[in-house]
Amino acid sequence: MKSDEHVYISFGVRQSQNSDMKQSIAIEASELIQDGQSIGLDSGTTSYELAKVLKKKFNNLTIVTNSLMNAHELVDKKGFTVIATGGVLTPDENSFVSDFATLILDKINLDMMFLTTCGVSLDNGITDQRMDEVVVHNKMKDCAKKVVVLSDSTKFNEISLIRVCSLDDVDCIVTDSKIDTELVDKFREQGHNIIISE
Repeated sequence: MKSDEHVYISFGVRQSQNSDMKQSIAIEASELIQDGQSIGLDSGTTSYELAKVLKKKFNNLTIVTNSLMNAHELVDKKGFTVIATGGVLTPDENSFVSDFATLILDKINLDMMFLTTCGVSLDNGITDQRMDEVVVHNKMKDCAKKVVVLSDSTKFNEISLIRVCSLDDVDCIVTDSKIDTELVDKFREQGHNIIISE
């Protein structure tokens, strides 16, 4: 099993990595959403791609996010209600973190939360690189009826530093068409729903 050796990679660097995969995943993930729903977006780069798709595709959504990038992208979209969690702003991630960022989530119910990740593994579940981000994302996950993981194919069989949750805690994973078909079969054999973008 591979490991990313727990090296932190900033939002700006990640944004340019596998951008075509992230865009196709975002388009596919948008098919799971209906106008009028309340949606949680975390602070990952694929989440930002999804925010851009939602802005073009939908007319009436409530978006809850701890990402300054997502909030800025969606702030001028007529018909959208954008709720930023607040908290301590991190300059390298453009995201709100700390316990302050979780307080508002106790008062919110989400139809769906989109969770990005640094690693997806059958043995280790969903993993990520920063504890302060994971605390907020997990709280957002807990107030959602449905949790969808967005992960490009390069992150499968990767293990990052912080364990976010078990694969059993998510409803489905959306990934790109470059994923190995045998690996998809292994996940599906264990009951995990994987949606592959075109």
